Amino acid sequence: MGVKERQVMSDRIWTFYQQNDLKSTVRHFAAEGEKPNTIRLIIRRCLRTGTSVFAPKTGRKRSVATPEVVKRVSKKLVNKNMSERVVAVEEDISSGTVHNIKKRLDIKTRKCRKIPKMDPKQQIKAKTNARKLRKKLANKVVVMDDETCDG
Repeated sequence: MGVKERQVMSDRIWTFYQQNDLKSTVRHFAAEGEKPNTIRLIIRRCLRTGTSVFAPKTGRKRSVATPEVVKRVSKKLVNKNMSERVVAVEEDISSGTVHNIKKRLDIKTRKCRKIPKMDPKQQIKAKTNARKLRKKLANKVVVMDDETCDG
């Protein structure tokens, strides 16, 4: 049973109790399938507060991560492949909130990396070639115009 259904049930019990006594109220709603202890608790709460309306929930409100913000953030993360920081600056929210939204929606983003210009074999060959050149040009001076001079 959700909050709205409980609120409706609480209203019904309270209005019935105001016209009848406790015993008949419990008997009436127990016949409908409600637990007697629950009925008594609702009546006790209504007597204490003076109304059948529930008090607002406690805790911090989720005013930042509203459905509209979540939608915009997810579009930017998925479609435009933007970083969390850039999205946070554009949406004027914290990067932690963007990260939490991303985590909640299970969005995976990848880090952009530069592609190496050489494959591993070429890198190894470059090292050996550099070593050979160093040995060959040990007693020579290298000039930038592709000439060598004996030193």
